[in-house]
Amino acid sequence: MAASRVRMGRPGTVGAGRDRFGLTGTSQAFDPRIVAIRPDLADIAVAGTYFAPHYAAPMMRSGTLPAAALRASPSLGAEQTSELLFGEGFALLDLTGGWAWGYCLADHYVGYLAAEALGAPIAPTHRVQMVEAMLHSAPDAASGGPGVLPRGALVMGEAEGEWLATAHGYLPLAALTEVGTTESDPAALAAAVARLHGDAGMRDELARAGREGVRAFDWAASAATLSALVREAAGAAPAEAAPVERVA
Repeated sequence: MAASRVRMGRPGTVGAGRDRFGLTGTSQAFDPRIVAIRPDLADIAVAGTYFAPHYAAPMMRSGTLPAAALRASPSLGAEQTSELLFGEGFALLDLTGGWAWGYCLADHYVGYLAAEALGAPIAPTHRVQMVEAMLHSAPDAASGGPGVLPRGALVMGEAEGEWLATAHGYLPLAALTEVGTTESDPAALAAAVARLHGDAGMRDELARAGREGVRAFDWAASAATLSALVREAAGAAPAEAAPVERVA
């Protein structure tokens, strides 16, 4: 089974009643580790840039195992290129013979996963921040549970006191951090950097904001502010800021 496919038309043509994509120039070189292209199929996101006989719109899924190996080819003996943690998103492009081909949303690495490692997508609320977190059958540290989740795993649930209630069991909130918190969460920070790397629009917006910030920067005002802070910290009385001599 493959996700919704679009057949490639002749370059520059548009087929009646069907979506078609045409290359406007030569096909570019690509990194197969992070660009989802096979000889027979490619991610629809690269249509118009890279040629493929067919393109597929990805179907979003989530990891259901504590950690699942992403492999370079559909074989248990194939090289492991990355891994999909519990709750992390996966863009599924093809499902054949018990193997799912696509890419991890966290790092965009492309490869094959065992089909049983995927389930319905979730809207995660928390991420495991400890080395591991045990799932409990009840909100009680003495209770047993169905398994252990590794650092970086994503879960969806609601807080109940000192516990997070999920569809799979209870997790201690002390072992978790809310999704979107990056200061003390290296995995979340890495995911944010990966999103920035793959989003040209976001990069352009940050660059524009940076340029505006540089244009608005005032050395004289910054020097006066710093001088006032130093004097305040030293317990000295505020003083008139001396003019800053500019060097031509």
